Amino acid sequence: MGTATKYEADYYGWTQEQADLMRHRRLEELDLENLIEEIESMGKAQKEALRSRLRVLLAHPRNGSFRPIIPTGEAFELPSRTNAMNWNTTLPTIRG
Repeated sequence: MGTATKYEADYYGWTQEQADLMRHRRLEELDLENLIEEIESMGKAQKEALRSRLRVLLAHPRNGSFRPIIPTGEAFELPSRTNAMNWNTTLPTIRG
C-alpha cells in the first residue's frame, strides 16, 4: 500500500494549499489532476441540486400544497429584468 496523498489524508488542508499556490501564481506546483476532478464534481453537484429543487418547486402546484404568499409593503420588489432573463437562459440548459 502506498502513502496517502495530502488530497486523500487532509482534504481541507489540501484545498487551502491549492488556493495559496494559485494566489501566489505557483501554478507548476498545483495538483492539477485532483483540482480538475473537484471542479467537474462541484459543477455536477450544483447542477443536480438545482434540478432537484426545481422538481420540488414545480411539483407543489400540481399536488395542491401550493399556497402563494403575496408580500406587501416597501420590502417587496419585483424581480429585475436581468434576473428574469437569467432564468430564461438557465432553465433550458438545466432541463437538458
